[in-house]
Amino acid sequence: DVAYTKFVEWRKQHDFQVILSEAQVGSHERHYSGTIDCYAWIDGEKTLVDFKTSKAVYDSHLIQVAGGYKPLLIENGYPVDRVRILQIGRDPSEGFSDHVVKDSKPFERAFDSCLDLYYSMQAIKGAA
Repeated sequence: DVAYTKFVEWRKQHDFQVILSEAQVGSHERHYSGTIDCYAWIDGEKTLVDFKTSKAVYDSHLIQVAGGYKPLLIENGYPVDRVRILQIGRDPSEGFSDHVVKDSKPFERAFDSCLDLYYSMQAIKGAA
């Protein structure tokens, strides 16, 4: 399997110890939840990892992971030193990338804006 082989090659280059896998976490403060693919020690840092089987890493992926999942982990007592998305192609032509997020703040603002819009739309439906 191409995806598995690419991950194994990446894994050999890093000290990788899983803390949580497929963990459901929720926010009492913001009233949303999600399922974290992986929270692990990677090269000495507590890292949120999301696995994306796709051709590339898209803005929506970054907003979901850095903007939504990272605050969920922090609110639930799991500090996050680093956020990374492992993009794993479905076939050799789609490649593999390890995308490390440099600054989560813009993605958190975008996620918060989307969440606010969602709640506003729900209120509109209820008011009509």
